[in-house]
Amino acid sequence: GLPAAPSHIAATHAPPHTAAPHTPHATPTPPAPAPMPLGAARAGIFMYGGRLAPDLPAPEPVVHVRARITRIVDVPPGATCGYGATYSAAGPERWATLAIGYGDGFPRALGNRAHVLIAGQRAPIIGRISMDVTVANISGLAGVTPGMVATLIGTDGDAHIPLDEVAAHAGTIPYEVLTRLSHRLPRIWLTSENVAASGAKT
Repeated sequence: GLPAAPSHIAATHAPPHTAAPHTPHATPTPPAPAPMPLGAARAGIFMYGGRLAPDLPAPEPVVHVRARITRIVDVPPGATCGYGATYSAAGPERWATLAIGYGDGFPRALGNRAHVLIAGQRAPIIGRISMDVTVANISGLAGVTPGMVATLIGTDGDAHIPLDEVAAHAGTIPYEVLTRLSHRLPRIWLTSENVAASGAKT
């Protein structure tokens, strides 16, 4: 006959709830974990870096969305950005254009709400996100040049933009943020071996 296969009736929320409950102070004998229903669980969004609840552990970053800076411009006070001129410079500012937009699946709702990481520092997204480009205000960030990489989801050095933060700014759920990323974005699968060989930081 066929070998026994694992069975489950538990989804993403099960593993944290079946582990030993968190206590603010260490105890000599922590309570035993609750049993896992049927011995297995479908990990779901947790495998892709989605947090299950604010009071549960944050997962390791898994997905990173990045784009190149294609243009940097210095603008005077009052300069506007994007369709509908929804953003106006409060003073002299420096803006960076990123080669990513809603045509790539990056949520249009993030305009004037979310941030990107450039050289490990946060920069606010300004104006409406266009089909092919997104603009960030890099005023005060030194050493930023065209060709550098901006991180829209994920880590850059010690800085991090979680998937859940992006979903909250977009008014949606992490599942939708990931599933709407279009075929225009190349997928690069990283392993510990090729990351080590390249010297890159994830």
